[in-house]
Amino acid sequence: MSEKTDLFDSYMKLSNFFASRHDKRREYEWKISFAFWTLIVGAILEKPNLPVLREPCAALVGVILGIIFTLTWIRGVYVANQKDKDASFFYADRAKELVLRQAEPSVSVMDQFCDRIRKKEKNSSWEFWIACFAFLCHLSKRLKKQPWWKFWFAFLFKWSHFFHVIVTATLIIAFILVDPEHINLSAPWRQ
Repeated sequence: MSEKTDLFDSYMKLSNFFASRHDKRREYEWKISFAFWTLIVGAILEKPNLPVLREPCAALVGVILGIIFTLTWIRGVYVANQKDKDASFFYADRAKELVLRQAEPSVSVMDQFCDRIRKKEKNSSWEFWIACFAFLCHLSKRLKKQPWWKFWFAFLFKWSHFFHVIVTATLIIAFILVDPEHINLSAPWRQ
């Protein structure tokens, strides 16, 4: 009984670890995005003072930076959040299986492998690595089922990430379209 309790606690700690990682990442996800958006707004406001920002290549650089920001930061955060959510649910489900063992689940190759290792070595650190290996197998099966377009563009269908993309695109378009002669420079900080 104690072994199952320890295993349950380990699974729940792993589930909580991945859930807290997801939450912490969301805390600074918005901070980085606001910093990037502030940089774009600053470029719009400084466009009349810096001739380099009025060059046609500045618009191209803005578009390229927007694409890089979207594909590296916004998509990267989405992928990392999705992995952490999957891991958290995976370990919570494993813990739930231990508690609700009403019907014995079918014995898979992975479970047989885990049982063989447990019989050879009663070290609790093995169970941690076995659980990690089981999750990686689960994740690889899940990724193989995804079509290529979902791998690259699924983040656009989540409201938060879609909002990031829309705001970034809007600010970059504003940077490109704003005529520097029509910007009011009578702001108090300019005097």
